[in-house]
Amino acid sequence: MCRYANQEMKKSRKLILLGGMTPGGRIYRRLTPLISNYEFIEWVNPGDDQTVQEYAYRIKKLIKDPQDCDVLGVSFGGIVAQELARIIEAERCYIVSSLCCYEELNLAHKTMSKVPPVLLNQLLASSVKMFSTLQATNVSKVTSRLKKLVGDEGGWYRWAALAVAKWKPSKDVGSDVTFIRIHGDSDSTFKRGHIFSDYVIEGATHVLALTHAKELAQL
Repeated sequence: MCRYANQEMKKSRKLILLGGMTPGGRIYRRLTPLISNYEFIEWVNPGDDQTVQEYAYRIKKLIKDPQDCDVLGVSFGGIVAQELARIIEAERCYIVSSLCCYEELNLAHKTMSKVPPVLLNQLLASSVKMFSTLQATNVSKVTSRLKKLVGDEGGWYRWAALAVAKWKPSKDVGSDVTFIRIHGDSDSTFKRGHIFSDYVIEGATHVLALTHAKELAQL
């Protein structure tokens, strides 16, 4: 089980920032002006059937100097952050709008983990066509999310979603890392995350790193 503690980050340590499933650092555009000594790491294309742990080792190679660093990850990045923090022997890992174990996954993620990749792509494509014929606002949101997962361009999203569903936190390395969870009480993506978090930000959704950057910077 992860260890958590309310400890103040040393200013001399570099903070590695990992984004969400959508590539790019847009989620941090309001946070980075409020902090110093950070490095944002862009995602790289994963290998076939690569695990989160294997992917984290690839991310380590992108860090300019992986020593004396702490890690902060949002959503999907929060999962990779936990593995990266163990690998680089960070003192602290900040898990924002993310999860810490399989039990916190929603039903959709758990179901995806049991479907073969080829069949999954076919099912997703059929779902997009079905939802596209409907006009409700909430259905439109579902359709836009599904479109990200379909076809060749959806390869990254499908891999990330499946990697999350199949992820089991490492226990044999990085046992001295302190994990600090930060979650919004209105997060609809990982709804149960605030129950297990060290810090809960009222009114914050899944994108709290963007909408509540000041509160996050203070933490």
